[in-house]
Amino acid sequence: MDLPLEQLARRHEGSGTGGVAQLFNQLQYLALRLCNKVVVLGDCMCSLLQKQGLRNVEVLGPWADDPKRIGECTSTEARLEEGLPEKFTVGYYGYAGEWHDFDPILEAIPELTVRSNVQFLFAGLGPGIDRVIVAQKQNSWKNVIIKGWVPRGELGLLPLCSDLHLVSLKKSMLGTCVPSKTYGAMAYGRPVIFIGPKECQAGKDLVDAQAGEVVETGLDLVKAISRFFNNPDYLGKCSRNAQKVFLEEHSAEALFKKWDEFFQNLGTKPSG
Repeated sequence: MDLPLEQLARRHEGSGTGGVAQLFNQLQYLALRLCNKVVVLGDCMCSLLQKQGLRNVEVLGPWADDPKRIGECTSTEARLEEGLPEKFTVGYYGYAGEWHDFDPILEAIPELTVRSNVQFLFAGLGPGIDRVIVAQKQNSWKNVIIKGWVPRGELGLLPLCSDLHLVSLKKSMLGTCVPSKTYGAMAYGRPVIFIGPKECQAGKDLVDAQAGEVVETGLDLVKAISRFFNNPDYLGKCSRNAQKVFLEEHSAEALFKKWDEFFQNLGTKPSG
C-alpha cells in the first residue's frame, strides 16, 4: 500500500487546508492500527508506520508484470520501429505528480541535450511533465520528445526505446510510497537512475541489484547519465542485472509466491 494521505498532509503542511489533511491522515493511521496486518512496499514505509505506533507491519516488495517482448528488442531496434531518432535516449514513463522531484531533471536537460546524440523521452502526464513542456517551449529544446499519456496496453515498444530510465521521488515524501516505475523499467532490462533519497526502497533495490544509481541533484544526474552514455559496458552490465533481479525478486511470479506464504501464515499463532 501507498500512503497518499500522508503525502497530502506533508504537501499542505502550514497551509489553510493542512489541518484538514492531517486530520484525515491521523484517521487513516487509526484505522490501520485496527488491522491484523498492514502490508507495505519497503523498509522506508515500514519505518514510517512504526513511528506512528503500528506494530502489525509486514514488508512485501513491489512487483511488475512481465513484458510480452522482454529482452527481444534492443533500444536501437525499438526506436526504429517507433519512428524515433537514433540517439542515446533517457526516458521517463507514467505519471509525474507533485510528489515526484523534477527539479534535477529540468536542471540536467539543458546540460545534456547540447550533445546532439543524447535525447530525453517523456511518455506520461502530470505537473512534472507540464513543467518540461513549458521549459521546452521557452528554451527551444530540440532533443526532448513529449509523447503525452499512452495507455499501458498501447505502450508497445516505447519503454524499450530508452537506454536508461528515470524515476523520482521528493526527499520530503520518503516513506509514503515506493515508485513502481523502477520495477517496470527493470522488467524491460533497462537501468534506472533514481532521483531521490537513498533510503527509499526503490533506491536500495537498484543499488543492491547493481542495476542503476541514486542521485539527488541536477549535477549528480548529469554525471550519472554521462557515465552510462560514455561506458557501454557499464550500461550493458546494469541492463542485464536489472532484468535478472527483476525476474528473481520483483516479477509477479516471484512476489505472488511471497503473498501466498503470507496468506498461509496469516492465521498462524506462535507456539508457547
